[in-house]
Amino acid sequence: CFDVDGNPMDCDIACDDCCQGRTVWHLDVDADNCGNSCSGDALQYDTDDNTENGYSGSIEVCDFSELPVLDFTDADGFNNWPNATWADNDDCYGGDVTGADGITVGHWCTGLDDVSSISAVIYPNPASDLLNIEFTSTSNKDVTIQFVNAIGQMISSNNYVVTNGLLDVTLDMNKYSKGIYQVNLISNDDIITKTVMVK
Repeated sequence: CFDVDGNPMDCDIACDDCCQGRTVWHLDVDADNCGNSCSGDALQYDTDDNTENGYSGSIEVCDFSELPVLDFTDADGFNNWPNATWADNDDCYGGDVTGADGITVGHWCTGLDDVSSISAVIYPNPASDLLNIEFTSTSNKDVTIQFVNAIGQMISSNNYVVTNGLLDVTLDMNKYSKGIYQVNLISNDDIITKTVMVK
């Protein structure tokens, strides 16, 4: 326990009654000293044993030794987060969940299965007759491609079906006036914005 100035003190009573220096600790599943309290939701870990108020990845205690031991062993006996510990910061709140191969497999605050990593390549740029768009996604979510002119007017908006995580589209640019366009590729909550010049 600590006094109001943060100095250690000897308490004969429970820490809750004498400790002035309580610390909030956050789950740190990667043991990188970067806490992420919303990982409690993704892992369905609850620090107050009351799931009716949601899951929590944070706990307030006086002493590090009071923190619960973390064990994320699944039904098959595999511990998915063997290095999990606690951090005294929440600096990685909402961060990505990255697999051993370095690929993002989820976001802690939206869940491990709610991520769709998307990317797009547009060429040639500038374009005159044809514009190629290569769109890739980790899921088969449909994509909307919008063209917006330099003064913010939407010129076109078309929906496309993504198959096997890939969409290749060739667009006729002869129907567009010369100028600069913003190209928005929208797939559910994900969006990519590119700029293309039509000459």
